[in-house]
Amino acid sequence: MESKGKLNLVSVGPGFADLVPPLAETALRESAVIIGYKLYFTWIQPLIEGKEVHSFSLTQERERAQKAIACARAGRTVSLVSSGDIGIYGMAPLVLEEMRAEEEFQLQIIPGVSAANSSAALLGSPLGHDFATLSLSDLLCPWEWIENRARYLAKADLVTALYNVQSQSRPDGIYRILRVLLEEKSANTWCGVVRNAFRPDQTVYLCSLAELQERQFDMLTTIIVGNRFTQKKGQFIYTPRGYHGWTLDNERERAGASDLSDEATGVLDDRAKSESVANDEAVATNETTHNRQLLVNERERSVAAAGSENGRSGTPATDNTFNRQPLTANRQPLTANTPPIWVFSGTGDGNALAAELSRLGYRLIVSTASDYGAELASLALPGVEVRSGRQGVAARRSQLQQSGAVAIIDATHPFATEISSQLTQLSAELNVPYIRYERPVVALPSFAQQAPDMPAAARMAIELGRRIFVATGLKDLDAFVTQSEAEHREWFLRITPDSGSLELALKAGIPRSHICAMQGPFSTDFNLALWSAWRVDCVVTKDSGEAGGFHSKAEAADKLGIPFIVVRRPQCSYPVVVSDFKALADLLEHSLSQGGVLQPDSI
Repeated sequence: MESKGKLNLVSVGPGFADLVPPLAETALRESAVIIGYKLYFTWIQPLIEGKEVHSFSLTQERERAQKAIACARAGRTVSLVSSGDIGIYGMAPLVLEEMRAEEEFQLQIIPGVSAANSSAALLGSPLGHDFATLSLSDLLCPWEWIENRARYLAKADLVTALYNVQSQSRPDGIYRILRVLLEEKSANTWCGVVRNAFRPDQTVYLCSLAELQERQFDMLTTIIVGNRFTQKKGQFIYTPRGYHGWTLDNERERAGASDLSDEATGVLDDRAKSESVANDEAVATNETTHNRQLLVNERERSVAAAGSENGRSGTPATDNTFNRQPLTANRQPLTANTPPIWVFSGTGDGNALAAELSRLGYRLIVSTASDYGAELASLALPGVEVRSGRQGVAARRSQLQQSGAVAIIDATHPFATEISSQLTQLSAELNVPYIRYERPVVALPSFAQQAPDMPAAARMAIELGRRIFVATGLKDLDAFVTQSEAEHREWFLRITPDSGSLELALKAGIPRSHICAMQGPFSTDFNLALWSAWRVDCVVTKDSGEAGGFHSKAEAADKLGIPFIVVRRPQCSYPVVVSDFKALADLLEHSLSQGGVLQPDSI
C-alpha cells in the first residue's frame, strides 16, 4: 500500500538560527525534500544536509508551490520553506490556492517570527497596541489598492508595518505611500527602520515620518510607522498599551484630520487639497456654529445635572474666585460628540490654563510645537488629547475643520508670533472665536539693558561680555553665534532635555561643557550657582514674563554684578487679549453663547 505524503509549510524566521521554531526544526529533519528560495537555506543549512534540495529564484513562487504539492502527492515528506511567517505574505496562501479541495497528503503549517515581530523587537515595542501590516509590492495587488489602504490606515492612526518596501522596478512607491501617510499623520511621528533583522549585516535606526522621505531602502527593509502615541525612550520606541482618556470621537476626528508639518507640506501636492478646502469653507461656518451650540448645550446639561444632584440651582458660578464646579463622578460627562476647544500651548502657564478649562468641563485638544512639549502637556493634563508638530496653514486649517473646533485659545510663548499670526488668520477664515492669553508683563529692573531684537542683543552682548549666557532659546541662537566677533566669545546655553535640542546646540558649535540640559524655570540660587561655575559675565534673556523665570534670572545677574540684557517682546496685533484665567474663562463662555469671531468692542 502506497504511503500518504506530507507537506510541511515551514516558517524559518528572520534569518537567525536561534529564532527557527523547534517545530520547524522537527519538520525539516523529518523531510526528505526541501524546497525554497536559496537565501532561506543559509541559516538552516545544518538541518537540511544530505537532503534533496530544490532551490528556486525569488519570483518563482508558484513553481515552488507546485513542486512541493507534486512531491507530497507522490507520497513523499516535503518541507516548503519561507522566511518570517509562511502565512504572512508567504507561500501558505499560494499552496492552498494550488491544492485541490480533497488531497491525500497531510498538510502542516508551522508559524514563525514575521518581519513585523522581529523588527519590532529590535526597535523596542512599537506594536504595543492596534497595528496593521501593508505590503508595497504591486505584483499581485493593484497599486491603487495599496495607496487606498495606506490612506485608511493613516486615517485610523494605526501603527503600520510596511513590507516589500522598495525594489528596483518600484523605486518611487515608498515615497508615494509616505506622502499619503503624511496627509493624516504628524511629520514628527516616530518610525523605525530595520534592514536584515537578526542577520549579519543588520541595520536599525529611528527617525521621524518626514525624515523617511530622504532615505533609501530595499526589499530587505521593514519600516514601522508609529501612531500619535508612539514615544521614544533612549534608543527604543514604544506604543503604550492603553490610551487612557481616548474616546471613540477622537478616532472619528482622526479619521479625517490632517497633521502636516511645514517640512511635509513642501513635498506634497496641495492642489487637490486646496480645491477641497475652498468647497468646504461655506459648509465649515455653518458646522462651526452648530458645534458651538452643541458645546454650550452639553456644558449646560452637565452643570444642571450637578446642581440637581446636590440640591442646588444648575446655574454655573461666576464669582471672582474662579471656583466653578469641575466635572466629578456625580456629574454627567461630556459625550463623544462634544466639539472641542483647541488650546495652543507648550508652556507651563499654557498647560495650567488648559487644566483649568478642563476642570470647568470643556473638552480640549492641546497642541504643542515639539514632542517634548507634548510630553510635558500629557503629564500635566491626564485624559486630555495632546497633539504635537509644527504645521503649515493648510494642515492646521484642515485639523480645525475636521475636529469641529468651536474656539481657539492661543497660549503660546510671547515670542511665538508666527503661530499667533496663523491662528488669528484661521479664526477669521473659519469664523471660530480666537482668544489670546498673554503672560502679564513684568517691570524691568533699573539695571536691565533693553534690546529691540535678537541681533541688537547679540551685538550688545559681544560688546559687554566674553563668557555670555544666552537664555533666549535655540531658535534665536544663530543671531548670536553668526555675529561679527562671535568666534572670540564663549557662549553658554540652557536647553530643554531632549536629543533634538542637544543636536542643534552642538551643530551651532556650542561645546558640550557649555550646555545645561534641564527643564525650567529655575530659582535664583540655581542661576547663581550655574553662572558662577561657568564664570558667566553677561546674560541675555527675553522679556517673557514671570512664568519664564524672569525675576530669578534678573536677581542672579544683579547679585553677580554682570550685565543683564533683555530683548523686548515683539509687537503683535491680537484681536482679543486677556492676561488672567478667570477673564479668559468668562470671555470663552460669552463667545460660545454669542457665536462668531470676537471683536474687541463686543467684549
